[in-house]
Amino acid sequence: METSLANRWLARIEPRAILWAGGTLALALVVAGGLSAVLLWRDLIGNAEAEVQRTVRLLSQHAARVIEPVDHTLREIDSALEEAGQQGALMTPLQVHELMRPFATVGPYLVRVVALDERGRFRGASDRATAPADLHLDDAWLREVRGSGQALQVGLPLASRASNHRVVPLARPLTDSRTQAFRGVVVAALGLDQLQAFHHDMQLSQGWQVALLRDDGMVLTGAAPGTQWRPTSGIAGQGRFALGDETGELVRWRPAEDAQVLVGLRRVGAWPLLVAVSVDAATVVAPWRRRALALLSITLPAAAGVMGLSWLGAGALRRTRGLSRSLGASTARYRSLVESSPDGILIARGGVIEYANAAITRLAQVGNASQLVGRRVDTLLGGNTARHATDEFDGPPPGRAISVEHWLHPVGGGSIEVETVIADGAPGDDDSLQIVVRDISARKQAHRRLRDSEERYRLMVEGAPDCAFLLLDMDGVIEDVKPITSQVVLGRRLDLLGRPLGTLFTLDATARDEPMRMLRQARAAQAPQDREGWCRRTEGGRFWAHLVLSPLADEDEQPRGFHVLVRDISARKRLQDELDANRRKLETLALASEAAREREKIRIARELHDELGQMLTVQQMDVEMLADELGTAPTGVRERIAAMRAHVDSALEMTRRIAGDLRPLVLDDLGLAAALQWLLAQARSRCRIEGQLELEGDASAMPDELATALFRIAQESMTNVMRHARASRVGIRLVIDGQGVTLSVSDDGRGLDAGAVHHGLGLMGIEERARLLGGHAAIGPREGGGTSVRVRLPVTGVVQAAREGDRA
Repeated sequence: METSLANRWLARIEPRAILWAGGTLALALVVAGGLSAVLLWRDLIGNAEAEVQRTVRLLSQHAARVIEPVDHTLREIDSALEEAGQQGALMTPLQVHELMRPFATVGPYLVRVVALDERGRFRGASDRATAPADLHLDDAWLREVRGSGQALQVGLPLASRASNHRVVPLARPLTDSRTQAFRGVVVAALGLDQLQAFHHDMQLSQGWQVALLRDDGMVLTGAAPGTQWRPTSGIAGQGRFALGDETGELVRWRPAEDAQVLVGLRRVGAWPLLVAVSVDAATVVAPWRRRALALLSITLPAAAGVMGLSWLGAGALRRTRGLSRSLGASTARYRSLVESSPDGILIARGGVIEYANAAITRLAQVGNASQLVGRRVDTLLGGNTARHATDEFDGPPPGRAISVEHWLHPVGGGSIEVETVIADGAPGDDDSLQIVVRDISARKQAHRRLRDSEERYRLMVEGAPDCAFLLLDMDGVIEDVKPITSQVVLGRRLDLLGRPLGTLFTLDATARDEPMRMLRQARAAQAPQDREGWCRRTEGGRFWAHLVLSPLADEDEQPRGFHVLVRDISARKRLQDELDANRRKLETLALASEAAREREKIRIARELHDELGQMLTVQQMDVEMLADELGTAPTGVRERIAAMRAHVDSALEMTRRIAGDLRPLVLDDLGLAAALQWLLAQARSRCRIEGQLELEGDASAMPDELATALFRIAQESMTNVMRHARASRVGIRLVIDGQGVTLSVSDDGRGLDAGAVHHGLGLMGIEERARLLGGHAAIGPREGGGTSVRVRLPVTGVVQAAREGDRA
């Protein structure tokens, strides 16, 4: 009942109201602390002014006790001197000394008394009968004393000529009581040290200053004697302090050089003396500051505490309400998560199932969860494989989560490989368990596949007798060597572990920094780097190897080392060297064969042109002569002679054409440029293909071997144009420079058929001829349509190949 009432009461309270109440209370505490500090300030200021006033009064009384006997002594000496003067006798300094000595015993602070005449000359002293040789009274002060009437005058501290001590002179004028005529001055010297003792004995705090001043502000004791006392600057008026009070007292705050000071002044009796007391503001404020800080250290934390408690209370109230609102949502989400979980979840108490989600019903192959509720857990998960798990079902919770992998036998038959995790139930409920059943059939199957794959990989790797596998760290140091075949390829495993990658390279490769360059390139590109070359075995031998260096990364894609594959390809290298040697022999034979064919073509072409051509020419002339002689012969005979003439002409033309195809005489007689023009003319006459020749450079100085090679390439290209291109125009461009010759043949025909570059014998012949002569050929489509053949041949390569062919 009380709890429900409290809940209803809390439900009516708003968090904002708690914050307002806490803020108001905190503000009240801060205001109260501030008012207390202000009142404390006023009290401290009043106490300081009262203390200054009490001190100046006390010091004034002390100063009056010192000055009054001295003033009285000076008056008596004045009276005694006036009385002696009325008798008409002129007193000597000794007589004056005898007269003054009884009066100069008022205290230790009175050093001596001196009498001077109206001109300031020495008349006598209380402690000596003769005057010092340098005794002389300051004329200005003498005039000031003379003009003061009967008032006591105070001089500035000065050094005594007799004792060399500092003294303060007090002077009173001597006047005739009847005529008021000025007769001289009587001066009393007060010891400055004894005069200062009256305020040195006072126990003053730091920051307090006291001084005895003249009424014009000049310091007698307490500060630098003979100077203006700074705390009183600005108070004096017309050369004298105007205290403006019948009591002759003043207490006031005055500005100083860097702060305010509290100054107290009081006149000492009727004499022209002031007692001054000053205390700086820091000294006055220090107690207030300490008390104010103590007060603030209480009020501010209290206010902060109130505000903090208000925030905490409001926050707690908000959280309580938020928790109460989110509890239902959290419960709903938890139930939704449990129901939608792919893992089977059971809640059991005393080994009996109280709750089952939808996933466990699918695993157990039952219709709904109600068929599982009330059953014992071991009946669902029992069996020898789950004995370790079912031992925990009847007893108390195990106090820790346990995991067991076993087979689950659903109601519908069969078996499923599952993992069962058993953990404590709800906190405070010692008899409940949470059981999670997870189907791990797919994971187990994947694990078995992975294990089989790793085994196959191991067998495959270890079955490669010519391969070695190494693992390196980020610095290129060998960490591991696998498999056993690595020992066959590289040497003992122990001799490799902990050694750098350069151990596998030959000394000259290591000197060229090849190992570290491969590491840097693989690290920078994050891609494998391969190399073919000599490698070393640990026992000192070497072999030709193919080395592949691949970077390795961890699961966060961060570099963690390198994998090295070393394959012994010495046998393949030997075979490759033999193949290269055989290929070079075949190329030499091909060059020799080509040179022989070219020479044979030249011979045959010469014989056809020179011998058969001449014979046919003679035969042609004979037929012509026979036709002239038989001009009147029968028609049949004339027709037979005409047929013979046509056959001879045709044979002569065929002979010339065959000779030109084998070796055009224009190439030997006029050079390559004329031979190329002859090819264009042949294309024009035979296929009506227009042609154009572009020549850059001097072709007249070209070696015969190079001219022949270029002519044969151009001849093969023109043959392909006339047979296959169906072109209307063809262009030949010959560029001669210092390094070699570039020949280009392009047409506007139909272009190449698919695969023609690789399967056409004529084009393949062009490429092979260019390769044998140390050049290269580029055959492809021409921009705008048609085909382009571009061949680049070096001069030295062609000449050298021709010489090798001749030697072969």
